[in-house]
Amino acid sequence: MIPFRYILITILMLSTEIFSQEKASLQLVKETQSDAICLRWAVDVPLAWQKSNTIGFRLERFTVLRDGKLLSAPERLDLGTFMVPKLEAWQSLVEQNDNAAIVAQAIYGEDFQVAMSSNQNAIEGIVNKAKEIEQRFSFALMAADLDFEVARFAGWGYVDKQVKKNEKYFYKIHLLPNEKLSLEAGSVMASLQEYEPLPTPLDFNAFFQDQKVLLTWDYKTLSSLYSYYFLEKAEGKTDFKPISELPVVNMNQGANASTMVYIDSLSQNDKEFSYRLRGKTIFGSYSPYTEVVSGKGIKSLSIAAQLSKIQAITDNQYRIMWNFPKENENEITHFALLHSANDKEYRIVKDEIPVSERSAMHSLPTSSNYYKIRTFGRNGSHQDSFAMLVQPEDDTPPLEVQQLIGTIDSLGIVRLQWKANAEADLMGYYVFRANQKEEEMMRITGSHITHTYFTDTLSLKKSQ
Repeated sequence: MIPFRYILITILMLSTEIFSQEKASLQLVKETQSDAICLRWAVDVPLAWQKSNTIGFRLERFTVLRDGKLLSAPERLDLGTFMVPKLEAWQSLVEQNDNAAIVAQAIYGEDFQVAMSSNQNAIEGIVNKAKEIEQRFSFALMAADLDFEVARFAGWGYVDKQVKKNEKYFYKIHLLPNEKLSLEAGSVMASLQEYEPLPTPLDFNAFFQDQKVLLTWDYKTLSSLYSYYFLEKAEGKTDFKPISELPVVNMNQGANASTMVYIDSLSQNDKEFSYRLRGKTIFGSYSPYTEVVSGKGIKSLSIAAQLSKIQAITDNQYRIMWNFPKENENEITHFALLHSANDKEYRIVKDEIPVSERSAMHSLPTSSNYYKIRTFGRNGSHQDSFAMLVQPEDDTPPLEVQQLIGTIDSLGIVRLQWKANAEADLMGYYVFRANQKEEEMMRITGSHITHTYFTDTLSLKKSQ
């Protein structure tokens, strides 16, 4: 049995690792509006955040610049202390605001949806407790980010309206004096002269498919402004309604995602639907709407053409024929004929073949010709048929091997090499040998060889 003191040390080390991996600090961010400066702060480590909820914060403002001139002594203004309200104070707001309910539950709830086994050991208990605190922290900050009024109520936000356009301010947020927690203060510079209208989300696009649409937009460029987006949908191009009451959130931040993607279902194809998008800051400000994108669902390609016959018209001209149901022609835009000399790399030799056609003429460019017919669907997809091989009649043998050179050394090793033949349909070479010039030659390569060199060994015997 492991001595108790070692179990205790292990648990203490584990708990230290779980709760103290990061140095906690206060983060302060701003949003400059036309007539006010909005501030939002948060503790950035779960356990420190939990402790700070019982301590409170003090917000200070220092005027550092006026009329473009640096003040010799910054003018300090105490903007107040901010405490998380007691549980009773949340009651009325919780009844009408889901985000307030989430924050209150994260701070004061007895349990926060972390699965724990009934027979968990001490280490499992510590790990689960850490996970619970992290969940409380994440949900509380997310709900506060979604509703700035909730953040203000929780003591995590402030709107400074006593500001002037000719002044610049330095804001500082720090914990109230206490013996439980020490945090590095957060700070930010701000001025009304920095105000700019919020930008429209970038590169909003829609790709319509079979009863669904893929919506994409640039996330990375404006990620410092917008963490949440709201999509709206309309039948036709008017009367837009939110797709969901909940925002679209980037769940792939760890991978440094640059594009956000949302897939929406369409009730039917061949009916126009429109979409628009706007971003929301953590201060509750909405961006302008994007341009409207519209389109119709397009039925997927349900069947592809298949080659049926290849017919010789002349020695080199062939008609390639295929089958495709006439009733499915409304699903496609055109056909294309593909050719390959080796059944590996295909290229289009006839494009934009009308949907009503079922054959195409082609001259055989090589001795081995592989064909496919490609069907293009209206939704942008395409499908290829199985390949068919065409080989024209060829009774002409290859030319004789040219520039044959042979050498033999004192050990009896024979080395042969020759110039490669130019015929495209050449299968390879056989090597024959005879011991005497007058003898009939015997083939010494079991199968054909494709390279242009050969090595053999002869037994050299000296006459007595």
